[in-house]
Order: sequence, then C-alpha cells, then structure tokens
Amino acid sequence: AKDPPVFGPKDAAKKADGSYGTTAAFLDWCRKAYGDDFVHGLIGDLRAKRYDEGWWARRTGRTLEELEAHWKGGRLHIATYNIRRAGDKGDNCWSNRLPRIRDVILRRGFTLVGLQEAFPGQIEDLRRALPGWESFGQGRAADRTDEASPIFWNAARFKRLDAGEFWLSDHPEKPGSKAWRAAFPRICSWVKFKDRATGKEFFHFNTHLDYRSIDARRHSVELILRRIESIAGKAPVVLTGDFNDEIGTAKYLAEVKKKDKTVLTPDGPNHPINLTKKVLRDAREISTSEPKGTVWSDNGYGEKHVKRIDYIFVSDKVEVSAYETCCDRP
Repeated sequence: AKDPPVFGPKDAAKKADGSYGTTAAFLDWCRKAYGDDFVHGLIGDLRAKRYDEGWWARRTGRTLEELEAHWKGGRLHIATYNIRRAGDKGDNCWSNRLPRIRDVILRRGFTLVGLQEAFPGQIEDLRRALPGWESFGQGRAADRTDEASPIFWNAARFKRLDAGEFWLSDHPEKPGSKAWRAAFPRICSWVKFKDRATGKEFFHFNTHLDYRSIDARRHSVELILRRIESIAGKAPVVLTGDFNDEIGTAKYLAEVKKKDKTVLTPDGPNHPINLTKKVLRDAREISTSEPKGTVWSDNGYGEKHVKRIDYIFVSDKVEVSAYETCCDRP
C-alpha cells in the first residue's frame, strides 16, 4: 500500500520539520474541505491497518495525486505578523515566543508571511526554526541593524526571482533615511515570486509604518503605491503590513491616543487606509467567505486597547477566498 503523504522539500529527510509542516497544512485543508473527522479517520484507519492506496478516493472521490494538485492549484496562504522585538521578560520573552510563532506558522499552513518588528537575531532564529523556508529583508538602520520587515516563504512552493528594499523617506534608496516627522526610519521589503505549483509570477510587498506621525504614514503609503506601480507593473500584488493606523470616529481616536499614545489619522480621503484602497483592495472586505476571528488585530498581550492596524491588501488580479484574524497565542 502507498504510504501517507509527506509533501515538502526533496531533501525531506534532512528537513523533516519543514516537510511535516507542509503535510500538516495539506491535512488541515482536507479537514476543512471534508469534515472535522477527516484526520481522525485517517489516523484510525492507519492504526487499524485499513489504510491502502485507495483510501483517499474512497473518502473524497479523488486520488491522493488529484487532491495534492487541487490543494496546490494556485491558492496562497498569506499572513502579516508583527512578532514584536525580543525585549520582553517572563512568559513573553523571546525564547518562549519563538516556538509559539513557529507553531502558528506551521499549524496554520501559511506559505508566505510578512513580518514586522523582526530584529536580525530573531530573523536568524526563525530561519533555523523553519527548515525549508527562506527569507528576505534586513534592518532599517543605516548599518542594517535594528528592526526589519522581512518576507518569509516556503521554498518548496515559491522561487524567488527578484527582491529589493526601499526606505520610506524623501531618499528611498538611502539606508536609514527618514522623513515627515517619523519617529524612526521605516522600510518596505519586496520579493518577486514564481509559484512552483502553477508557474504564475507575483509580487509581495511588506512594511511597518510609523506610529507617531500622521504625515509619515500618509506619505509612506503614497511612496509604496508608486513603487508598486513601477516595480510590479500589472503583475498580481500582495501588500502586507502593520500600518499603525485605523479608521474611527474622533472620540475613538482620542481614546486610543490617551491609552497607548498612538496618534491615529482622522477619517477622510487622505487616510492611509483609504489611500491604499484607491489602488489595492482590503482582503478582509473582499473575501468570498465570511471573515473569521476578531476585527481588531492588536491587543498588546491582552493588556492594551485593541485596534485593527494590521492589513493585507491585494491587487485586482488576486481573489481572496478566506480571511481570518488568528487569535493563536504567540
């Protein structure tokens, strides 16, 4: 009988964790498609020695090869994830959060992840914790230290064709540059990918906007949209990021500022989110299925005012079949 599947890199024996993560993503897709008892049924039949090559067709009406092709058929699993710097103590210290973050990425079956607040040491730790994954993105400071906005991807699924970075300032090519009263230098990383499953090419941009300056967020979005047009042209685009902003009433914005000192932008045509939506579409708003999870995306370990500041935007050539704000504890 044919063994159960292990999808992943060709050198799976050397990169077992990455392969098993890919297998877990496939089985979770099967569970969602064929019922919550799907995986339990597979395990039960394996233990009872009832598993054979025809198991998949009997259960789903498709062979294993057909299921794999259907699963890989162009569907991307993309996440935006502010992992927070490695300065916290106690239960939220980095050594405790690292395995949790890895588990969230693998358990959720993400294939592309835009990270924010990732420092060089954290990026290296995640590279080691995610065998079979690659990343692009360096620190925002002039010496390339400090936090980065890197993009991580499953190398078994995607091939990097090109990549680059630019700073959110009047001098985008100058490392460490900042402008518009921003508190810190800010950066945008991008990668051009080829999907090994379909042969299609697309771009992923990822960023982290300033928390203090309304002007900085507005000008940064305008710069990012111009760069998307010049770099990606008419190719499909995904933009992920912590925008440090959301749309709300004046009263609500005042409450947020009082609680955590974040200066949010008043609603209007020049709001960074509204500016972005003139060119790209909010994945949550266009999902063909009902969005899951909370609307808000930031809760400061459950201690701060909750707000939606994390976004995934897509171009008009990208269809969103599902959207969820994951509440897994990092």
